[in-house]
Amino acid sequence: MDFDVFVSHKSADDGLVNHLVEALEKVGVRCFVDHRDRKAGRWADLVLLAGASPAVIVLITPNSYDDSSNVYNEAIAARDNGRTVIPVITPAL
Repeated sequence: MDFDVFVSHKSADDGLVNHLVEALEKVGVRCFVDHRDRKAGRWADLVLLAGASPAVIVLITPNSYDDSSNVYNEAIAARDNGRTVIPVITPAL
Protein backbone atom coordinates (compact mmCIF):
# COMPACT_ATOMS: atom_id res chain seq x y z
CA MET A 1 0.00 0.00 0.00
CA ASP A 2 1.15 3.49 -0.65
CA PHE A 3 -0.25 4.90 2.58
CA ASP A 4 0.28 4.41 6.31
CA VAL A 5 -3.21 5.05 7.62
CA PHE A 6 -6.78 4.88 6.34
CA VAL A 7 -8.90 7.74 7.72
CA SER A 8 -12.53 6.74 8.33
CA HIS A 9 -15.11 9.47 8.90
CA LYS A 10 -18.57 10.75 8.02
CA SER A 11 -18.64 12.95 4.93
CA ALA A 12 -20.14 15.74 7.06
CA ASP A 13 -16.72 15.91 8.75
CA ASP A 14 -14.64 16.35 5.56
CA GLY A 15 -13.44 19.79 6.69
CA LEU A 16 -12.32 18.54 10.09
CA VAL A 17 -10.62 15.54 8.52
CA ASN A 18 -8.74 17.80 6.14
CA HIS A 19 -7.14 19.55 9.14
CA LEU A 20 -6.23 16.24 10.79
CA VAL A 21 -4.75 14.83 7.58
CA GLU A 22 -2.79 18.01 6.91
CA ALA A 23 -1.19 17.78 10.36
CA LEU A 24 -0.37 14.08 9.93
CA GLU A 25 1.09 14.56 6.47
CA LYS A 26 3.30 17.42 7.71
CA VAL A 27 5.09 14.89 9.91
CA GLY A 28 5.37 12.31 7.15
CA VAL A 29 2.32 10.07 7.70
CA ARG A 30 0.84 9.01 4.36
CA CYS A 31 -2.95 9.09 4.61
CA PHE A 32 -5.75 7.62 2.55
CA VAL A 33 -8.89 9.77 2.72
CA ASP A 34 -11.88 8.57 0.73
CA HIS A 35 -13.15 11.96 -0.46
CA ARG A 36 -9.67 12.82 -1.69
CA ASP A 37 -8.12 9.53 -2.76
CA ARG A 38 -10.96 7.20 -3.68
CA LYS A 39 -11.26 6.13 -7.24
CA ALA A 40 -14.60 5.15 -8.75
CA GLY A 41 -15.91 2.04 -7.10
CA ARG A 42 -18.31 0.65 -4.59
CA TRP A 43 -18.44 1.62 -0.94
CA ALA A 44 -17.77 -2.03 -0.10
CA ASP A 45 -14.33 -1.58 -1.69
CA LEU A 46 -13.51 0.91 1.07
CA VAL A 47 -14.32 -1.68 3.73
CA LEU A 48 -11.91 -4.11 2.08
CA LEU A 49 -9.27 -1.39 1.84
CA ALA A 50 -9.71 -0.48 5.51
CA GLY A 51 -9.34 -4.14 6.45
CA ALA A 52 -6.05 -4.35 4.56
CA SER A 53 -4.65 -1.02 5.74
CA PRO A 54 -1.70 -0.84 8.14
CA ALA A 55 -3.85 1.23 10.53
CA VAL A 56 -7.23 2.97 10.55
CA ILE A 57 -8.03 6.28 12.24
CA VAL A 58 -11.72 6.51 13.06
CA LEU A 59 -12.97 10.05 13.53
CA ILE A 60 -15.89 10.11 15.96
CA THR A 61 -17.83 13.37 16.14
CA PRO A 62 -21.41 14.35 16.88
CA ASN A 63 -22.04 13.87 13.13
CA SER A 64 -21.16 10.19 13.41
CA TYR A 65 -23.69 9.53 16.18
CA ASP A 66 -26.64 9.39 13.78
CA ASP A 67 -25.93 6.84 11.06
CA SER A 68 -22.32 5.84 11.05
CA SER A 69 -22.69 2.34 9.65
CA ASN A 70 -20.02 2.94 7.00
CA VAL A 71 -17.51 4.16 9.58
CA TYR A 72 -18.44 1.28 11.89
CA ASN A 73 -17.99 -1.32 9.14
CA GLU A 74 -14.59 0.11 8.16
CA ALA A 75 -13.42 -0.01 11.78
CA ILE A 76 -14.70 -3.56 12.28
CA ALA A 77 -13.02 -4.73 9.07
CA ALA A 78 -9.72 -3.32 10.30
CA ARG A 79 -10.12 -4.87 13.77
CA ASP A 80 -11.16 -8.25 12.38
CA ASN A 81 -8.04 -8.30 10.20
CA GLY A 82 -5.73 -7.53 13.12
CA ARG A 83 -5.09 -3.92 12.13
CA THR A 84 -4.54 -1.06 14.53
CA VAL A 85 -7.67 1.05 15.01
CA ILE A 86 -7.11 4.52 16.43
CA PRO A 87 -10.24 6.36 17.60
CA VAL A 88 -10.14 10.15 17.50
CA ILE A 89 -13.05 11.57 19.45
CA THR A 90 -14.03 15.23 19.23
CA PRO A 91 -16.39 17.06 21.54
CA ALA A 92 -19.55 18.67 20.27
CA LEU A 93 -18.57 21.54 18.03
